[in-house]
Amino acid sequence: MEAGFSGRPYANAFAGESAKLILDWFSPIDPSKTHQLARSLYQRGTGKWFIDGPEFTKWHEKPNSALWIYGIRKLSCVNLNGILNTGYSGRRKDNLIVGLLAFYQCYMTTNLQSSLIIEEVFNLKVSGTAYYYCTYRDPTSQKPTYILGSLIRQLAEQSTEAFLECKAFHTVRNPAGRPPSQPTEAELGELLQSISKHFAEVSLVVDGLDECGAAAGIDRTELTRVLSNIHDPSVGTIRIAIASRREQNIDMYLAKFDHISIAAMSSDLELYVGAEVARRGRHIIRDENIREEIIEALTSGAEGM
Repeated sequence: MEAGFSGRPYANAFAGESAKLILDWFSPIDPSKTHQLARSLYQRGTGKWFIDGPEFTKWHEKPNSALWIYGIRKLSCVNLNGILNTGYSGRRKDNLIVGLLAFYQCYMTTNLQSSLIIEEVFNLKVSGTAYYYCTYRDPTSQKPTYILGSLIRQLAEQSTEAFLECKAFHTVRNPAGRPPSQPTEAELGELLQSISKHFAEVSLVVDGLDECGAAAGIDRTELTRVLSNIHDPSVGTIRIAIASRREQNIDMYLAKFDHISIAAMSSDLELYVGAEVARRGRHIIRDENIREEIIEALTSGAEGM
């Protein structure tokens, strides 16, 4: 059976050409490609502190909950092979430690935390799941209506009733013999809340909200406002998690969300750097004591990130 953008099979046989045109009208962006890339970079065991922590537990157990995960983003990723080839004696060892710490910062502050949440939600078998990754390198992915449209599309792919409601919405916006009209962020938010009622519960994960607006001419203000109210229990069954940097206009709208920082954790750093040094650097860093010293220094350095 063909799968939709959510990674789950289509709910029914509506996935014909006319249905695809309707779904594409809501959003042509496929977030599953970014998700697959994030998962390919994931080091097993990292982020367990978050998944086992009280913030995530409360979020996935409480209906209509809202969680904001914030941290540093947009760091320049460095080449790990180049770092390991710098050697380890004297000043070169110091450079190696600095370089590995920079690489880890890049690793931890991309979209890996969001991908971990998405995978955990899939594992929990929540009845409706949708996610999105905003990417500063791709201006198209930052378009607010495409972001909301992608979330709508993914839910429509999982429910016949949700799809039929989206089809009716599309028909109103594209009347025969008349020019089409584009929906606003507010109208798409209302549709998202409405179709969530076709599910016992819906979990939404939006990564990189701060990167929406990186391209010229894109304003995320209305999108942020819509997302900040999307979990209203009086109009839907949505819980939402948003990951972003702390920025003033985001802080203002998400102030009432539960929140947690994704600053580096020593346990994650030890797992990740230890695995990378063992996998790529053992031929360079042959002395086991020096390998342990580097990992210890990196772990200490992470506390200040």
